[in-house]
Parts: sequence; C-alpha cells; structure tokens
Amino acid sequence: MTNSIYLDTNVLIALFEGKGSSHDGLWKLVSLAVGDTTAVFHTSALSFTELLTKPYRDRNHVLARQYLLLARSEDWLSVWPVTPGVIELTAVIRARFRLKLPDAIHVATAATSRCQYLVTSDLGITDLMGLAHPITDESIEASIKVIRPDPISLAELTRTLS
Repeated sequence: MTNSIYLDTNVLIALFEGKGSSHDGLWKLVSLAVGDTTAVFHTSALSFTELLTKPYRDRNHVLARQYLLLARSEDWLSVWPVTPGVIELTAVIRARFRLKLPDAIHVATAATSRCQYLVTSDLGITDLMGLAHPITDESIEASIKVIRPDPISLAELTRTLS
C-alpha cells in the first residue's frame, strides 16, 4: 500500500536548511520514496512562494536554485496547484477551524491530494476527520493525521510506513 504524506513549508525548510535529529529524521522519512512506492510526498505550489521569499531577500542564489529545482522535480515530491477546488475547500476549512490562509491552503491541498498524513510544526493545524460544507451540509471526505516533525514522531511514522 502506498501512503501519501503532505509536507508543509516549515518541514521543507527543516529538511533543506535544518540540522540535528529532526533534520535527520525527515531525511529518513523522505528516503522511503526513493526507489520504492512505500510513500508518496505532496506539497502545495504555495510552499514555493514561502520557500523562495527568504533566499530572494538574502540574495542566496544557491538556496533559491535548490528550491526551484525541487519545485520542478517529480522524483519524490508532487507539487499540487492551488485550484478553484482547493480555494473553496480552503474557505470551508478557514470557516470551521479559523486557520491562517496559508495553513488552510496546506490542509485543503493535503485533503485534495488524499494524504493520510500531514507533517507540520504549525501547532494550529490539527487532525482532520471528515468535514461538512457549511452551506450545503455536503460531506467532504478527508482523514488526515497531523505529525509533528520531532525525532520521536518522525521515527514512529517512518517505522509505520516501512
């Protein structure tokens, strides 16, 4: 069975710019996608707006190029566009959970890409188990478990997926 895991922007920053045990745990997690179908990783195109801002501000050509290559790579990370469907689901999520716009876009994209897990350090984002549209009461199918990028949680998720 292939597991779908959504990576929030803060996790991608930790993966490419971080150090320490969380950084190592993230690399072990994403290594599950290399040469195997155990895990598929997803993020939103929004992530690259967030990722590129600081390297552009600091004129860090090396880091900016690394993120641009990641955005264009399909080796292990699927980048999802912010579609009209994602925008509507974002509004539903913001209405229900009062998340900031970027956080709600990440959750909506994770739901749209049918991810079982969302790895994020944003404490305002919590598990999502079903949702109803506030106007139509239509059920929105979504079941996402939030994983914090601490060494213990990452090791547990990696073990579960292996």
